[in-house]
Amino acid sequence: MKSNIQSKIDVTLDSVNDAVRAEPKPFLFTRIMARLEEVKETYWERIGKLFSRPSIAIVGLSLMLVLNAAVIFININRAKNASQPAELVTSGDLPSVAITIQNPQP
Repeated sequence: MKSNIQSKIDVTLDSVNDAVRAEPKPFLFTRIMARLEEVKETYWERIGKLFSRPSIAIVGLSLMLVLNAAVIFININRAKNASQPAELVTSGDLPSVAITIQNPQP
């Protein structure tokens, strides 16, 4: 039994004698360092880059100016309509009806 175990040990040790040193692929260290130094952008950084592009910024500012102008003109028209007196609405088939428009005071 001892000789059987000793023979297995000898076979195992002899198998190591044929082993050769493992060689890495070329530029392995360079690729590892490049991967470690790679900076990944966050979601907010990507959105910031998108909005900082001149074409997107100009379109966004133009849209804001147009919306502000529309709100101003709507408010001016509301103010003009509030200062006009109530009108009478008539129809040929219906009796005359007076409609008074009451505007809340700002």
